[in-house]
Amino acid sequence: MAVTPDGIFHPVWSENGGGGGQIWTAMVGIGENPDDRTLPDLSGLEDVSSQVTFDFANTHYNDVTNMVSVGIDVINKTSSTATLEAPLVMQLTDLHSDFGAIEVENADNGQRGPGAVWDLSNLLPAGSLAPGAVSERRQLLFRLVNPRLPRNRLEDLVIVRAKILGKLVPIQSESRPRSPGSVRHGSVCQH
Repeated sequence: MAVTPDGIFHPVWSENGGGGGQIWTAMVGIGENPDDRTLPDLSGLEDVSSQVTFDFANTHYNDVTNMVSVGIDVINKTSSTATLEAPLVMQLTDLHSDFGAIEVENADNGQRGPGAVWDLSNLLPAGSLAPGAVSERRQLLFRLVNPRLPRNRLEDLVIVRAKILGKLVPIQSESRPRSPGSVRHGSVCQH
């Protein structure tokens, strides 16, 4: 039995039937059911992708289960203009691999391809991410279906394109005193 970094067990068994043997596996999880999770309302969130950077690390491929695990953190690159506040979600816009069909295994909305959503809100310390700060890390899981893997090349095993949806809150400058009752508006440039 294999266990992936997210704590999912993958028992393996064989069955003889129909004149030939087959090997089977399943995902067995303990704890929270992903279908019971409540995702934030996406309609009130803005696309903040241009204001963040993803750090993908600790990529691992399990050739028994064909599972690819990727650690991700979010870096606020606004350089002192705005704080990212929860809710913060990552929405998959494209997913592919040069080594076979690939699908998402642990999206919070249960989707297996584009449209899959991961809620990253709990990765933000105290519910927000200051400029230049890095979030906690989350494992994203993908499964290659009938992989065709060359033994000597595993880079670019999974190619992920996604957008980050969240709230940018401008940081008020303390350099100039404000008169009582005045409101100062900040702007965030998006490309």
